Amino acid sequence: MHPLRTSPGRETGNHAIASWASFLRLHFALLRHPRVGFLYARVIKNIMVTYFVPQFIPGRVRRVVRLDMELDRLVPFDPSSFPRYMEFTRFWIGSLGWIYGRFGHAALGEIRDFLTGLESLFFAANEVFSVCGSTLSRPGPKLSFDSLLIHLADRNRYCFPSLHVMIVCFTDHRVAQMLDRLNAHDEEAEHARIYHREQAKRIVESTVQTKQHSLCDIPSALFLLDSLDVGYGTSRNLDFLAGLFAGGSAEQARRIPAFLTSMYSELDQRTDSGKAAAQVLLDFLGSYQGRVKGLLANEKPLGMLPVTAGCTGSPTRRRAYEFASSGKGYEFT
Repeated sequence: MHPLRTSPGRETGNHAIASWASFLRLHFALLRHPRVGFLYARVIKNIMVTYFVPQFIPGRVRRVVRLDMELDRLVPFDPSSFPRYMEFTRFWIGSLGWIYGRFGHAALGEIRDFLTGLESLFFAANEVFSVCGSTLSRPGPKLSFDSLLIHLADRNRYCFPSLHVMIVCFTDHRVAQMLDRLNAHDEEAEHARIYHREQAKRIVESTVQTKQHSLCDIPSALFLLDSLDVGYGTSRNLDFLAGLFAGGSAEQARRIPAFLTSMYSELDQRTDSGKAAAQVLLDFLGSYQGRVKGLLANEKPLGMLPVTAGCTGSPTRRRAYEFASSGKGYEFT
């Protein structure tokens, strides 16, 4: 095993999960187990049909909302983050290969369930994408393989919610569940759990550092993931959001997590009325600039925050007040 460095903003160590060996191991396993292989092929086909191909069909995306906002400028464009951004494919495929390599046939049911769950993410996000697209300004391609591939394959018309974030966090959460169900509680399994959580944070941060996504795409992704009952859950979502960009500038660490948790809270409140998650996200897009400006305009220093005990609303909303009152940053009410 390799040591991990898990301080905020630091790189995590290497792990067999992210290796090409684990990536290839899954594909060799698929050849040995055709039923799982056919499922995998179906999932890849549906990823292409629901996400990649429609972006290149003229008129398919009739309405596109621009997501650029002032707070995004706190995260400068960093082309060195492209490899980390692209690592998400090896992250989820390698995770399955590593699980299979350790548990063999006993893990096949878990792998099938993972693939079915992954497929559902694309169907759920497509309920938003098929009605309203979203994009943001991004720099032109750089002279690197990762940058060129991204610009060639992804027209950046389906940003909100971020499927990139959904897949990474789904993988982190589901692998932890797999290890529990497979009764893996040794040092290697614990190392894998830590690696997944830290790597998930860094990959999610890279979606903004590469300017493939706006900050708003992150809480919307976790919100939709939870609506499918395949996410972290409210409390852990907020903890995850609160830990993002902790290794950046003082202003990043202070303002961005507070914005992310507050936006998540606002989305959560909208479900109190019984609206479906996709409709909540479409409503947010329908008045996007106004909703974002409202959140930013209500930014308050900690000393001006309302008392937590006086906060009403959903549990998520109360949790956001608790986070803001902890002294970690700002709150957007």
